[in-house]
Amino acid sequence: MKRKTDMAMVTPTLIWPDFTPEHAAMLGGRAGRRFRRAREETQSGCTSLELAASVLDVPALPAAALVRLAQGSKPRSDEYLAEPVTLRPDRDRLSLCRLGDDALTEQEERALVQAAREHFPAEELCIEIEQGTWYTRLPGRQAERGLPVEQAQEVLLSPLPDQFGVDVAGMRVLNELQMLWYSHPVNEARRGQGRAEVNALWIWGGGRLPETVPQIADLKTIVASERELTGLASWLGLPQESASVVGERSGFDGCLIAIAPGEVELGLQWLKRFLNRPGGFQLLASGRVWSVPPRSLLRRW
Repeated sequence: MKRKTDMAMVTPTLIWPDFTPEHAAMLGGRAGRRFRRAREETQSGCTSLELAASVLDVPALPAAALVRLAQGSKPRSDEYLAEPVTLRPDRDRLSLCRLGDDALTEQEERALVQAAREHFPAEELCIEIEQGTWYTRLPGRQAERGLPVEQAQEVLLSPLPDQFGVDVAGMRVLNELQMLWYSHPVNEARRGQGRAEVNALWIWGGGRLPETVPQIADLKTIVASERELTGLASWLGLPQESASVVGERSGFDGCLIAIAPGEVELGLQWLKRFLNRPGGFQLLASGRVWSVPPRSLLRRW
């Protein structure tokens, strides 16, 4: 049986979910050749948070609780992250579209949240917006991980509880919210203007943080801009820096660096820095991990 890749206690580590070998080829020259010496293996993580958990050798961590920590708030075990989205039927499945540049205005957000509060008793559904982040609670029900919205937009969804991260009763509440919002004046106006309608609330990232905070001896700093990883640094009691400091940092030992989705240029800058230094490192992408060995020291005759 193939031995599972041991990714715990390895630094420095670069987490870049969008990375492909073509990115290393873009660097060319010595950097590209060095990457070709890396050992490649498969792994199950996809998002930055999932990849970070694999590095730390801890179970999957609840994104909602970590974002609460990043915002200086107390996590709640029955809480989800949430995002207003468009769900469209696709035969017997559903496709999810994020709003992107056509996001809700503050006025539209307030109107949709107020409609939900007036329609649902507090013991059925609670929606809250804090510092621009949507949270949802289904009181009395255990919050599950669900499928992160980044992954949900890339697959066809089955209208079943396991993908939606809720039980049957929770699905009933979400379906009722979908019908409520579909006929809401906000959506009627958006449809009339040719804008994307907001007919559903996608929720994910529920759960309770482990009671014991792991002690990761070799990890000294988390360098990342994503809110979940800011919360992770807070939970671990570690300093956190923005990933944009690529040109300012001289040392890498003890660092876990995470590149946010879409930040290709920043990822290339960090990868080039790693490949130009003599030491080895790990690179984690969605579904893959590369172990890059130290630079070879060829004897000259």
